[in-house]
Amino acid sequence: VGQLYGWRTAFIVAAIPGIGLALLLFFSTSEQVRKKNTDGLVHNPPLLGGIRYLFSVPSFRTVALAMAIAHFSIFGVMNFTPSFLIRSYNLSLTEVATTLALIYGIGGGIGTILIGVFADRMAKRDPRWRIWLVSLCTIIAFIACLGAYLFHSPLLSICFYAVVAICAVSTQGIIFGTLQLVIKSRSHALLTSVIFFSNNLFGLGLGPLFVGMVSDASRPHFGNESVRFALILCATGFLIAAPLYLRAAKSLRNDLLS
Repeated sequence: VGQLYGWRTAFIVAAIPGIGLALLLFFSTSEQVRKKNTDGLVHNPPLLGGIRYLFSVPSFRTVALAMAIAHFSIFGVMNFTPSFLIRSYNLSLTEVATTLALIYGIGGGIGTILIGVFADRMAKRDPRWRIWLVSLCTIIAFIACLGAYLFHSPLLSICFYAVVAICAVSTQGIIFGTLQLVIKSRSHALLTSVIFFSNNLFGLGLGPLFVGMVSDASRPHFGNESVRFALILCATGFLIAAPLYLRAAKSLRNDLLS
């Protein structure tokens, strides 16, 4: 659609299925009945009190920070890789869109299931394996980024980027599942909100901005390849996030027991 009718039309067409899904959700689901206390009332924790509780859990604090930094790289890389493939290899918009759709859809789906099953099996030996695996995937994502943006071959770049995308997408379920084990059930909604807020604020808000600014600033030196240089710099966030996940794993066992 974008190739034939322009990017504005593509955005409009992409939004149409969302309207149908919203209507389906509204008419097919109902609000879950919450448990009442002995006085017959439903007591929700105050917002600030709930946030203080979340950040009083050591593993949550560290994982939230690690996720924000990792998503700085994830959103920066994901938003500018299409531009990189078009600029550096003269691929068409249709070729790039089809390739990335297959990577995110098929690769991300299969990766999520396989990595999730493996994480659950290893967690039976030690629950920290869930976070250890996330840290490992984060390191692999950084190494794959180097392969994707340093090799001057469209096939190699796409193959390495597929590894980046699968590692980035497949670990999200593991992280949220682990955090819900250490956080009380009444705070699960707040947990999800805080994580998405920080990921979007620091990841989506700063990651693509960083890549764009570095690419523009380095254009006099690198020309059309400036986005390649900017993407490599952005990927260094994975190197910062990986040891933070390892640090979170140290406190995970105690948080689970408490």
